[in-house]
Amino acid sequence: MSDYRLSGDASQIDRSRLQLRIMTQLLEAAATMYSIDELFQWLTAIILQHFLIQVVEFWTLQTNIAGQSAIQLRTFASQDPSVPRYLVTNNSIGEMAGKLLLERRGFALQPVSGLLSPYNTSLFERYGLHYCTSYFLSSRALLPPLGAPLATTNVLTPLVMTALLFSRQPLPHDIVPTIGLTLDQAVQVAEKRSLLLSTGTSSGQALTPSATSAPPAYPATSASPATRATPATPTPLGCPRARALPPLTELIPRRRQDSELLVSSNPLATSVDIPDKQARRLYAAIDGRKNVRELCSITRTNIEEISAMLQNLQALRRVDLYHPDGQLVDTPCFLIP
Repeated sequence: MSDYRLSGDASQIDRSRLQLRIMTQLLEAAATMYSIDELFQWLTAIILQHFLIQVVEFWTLQTNIAGQSAIQLRTFASQDPSVPRYLVTNNSIGEMAGKLLLERRGFALQPVSGLLSPYNTSLFERYGLHYCTSYFLSSRALLPPLGAPLATTNVLTPLVMTALLFSRQPLPHDIVPTIGLTLDQAVQVAEKRSLLLSTGTSSGQALTPSATSAPPAYPATSASPATRATPATPTPLGCPRARALPPLTELIPRRRQDSELLVSSNPLATSVDIPDKQARRLYAAIDGRKNVRELCSITRTNIEEISAMLQNLQALRRVDLYHPDGQLVDTPCFLIP
């Protein structure tokens, strides 16, 4: 057989045959594409189909007109639609991707328990995501910013990308090199198709409509900056630069008003739609006055664990975060929704 997923025995797989098959499909598909994000989404589908991978994420570096760089989730796909997006595209994952991008490296397959906090590990393993690996690639070709050209302050940026890959089981030794080869070949095809722009195009200018033959086929709803790549103070995921957030420990969680109304009429509603036991415990401790530091002390959890739990509760629309002065923090400033 020519497919990892169908074979189940890596020693019987003709890797060259599979690679030729994917390359043929890549050339055919790329001929009809108008944006690099179409190609990225096509690649995530191919990886999920052929390589025993359950979750694929592409993280890139993106520069704005002020010369500031950020880590950006460019695309994401999951084999299992029940896996919550907030679980696999949150701040902790973004920070891991950012470190890999800045260090320009990937890493071999390893258990998620060696990468994540015990709390996050338990959540990943609940959905059968036991292993993670990463492949790094870069090119002198310029990556167009995500979104409509006139609606972004981002500029053309040399391609620097890491692919984070999560799996249920240990992978045959040649799967990750084959995925890497596929990604490298895709970059070459993207350059020839002008989905990535040549270095002759200025990287210090925002992309204009004339720089591409057609607008991107997919909207910009699936990506947000995760952490700054410059020495300046990091900007939280998706957070506007108009007002910097204080440390997470100083923010104050409050139960959403609609949730409070539900609880007043049904005392059991507090825990009905919060499946995680620790998140339920945190929710019960939230009174609208204690900040995250105080809640860490009360619940005896560390900041990384409570951050994950708050993201869980935000995704369930049970809590909002507020500045110490009472101003609401928009959800995208804390996590990728």
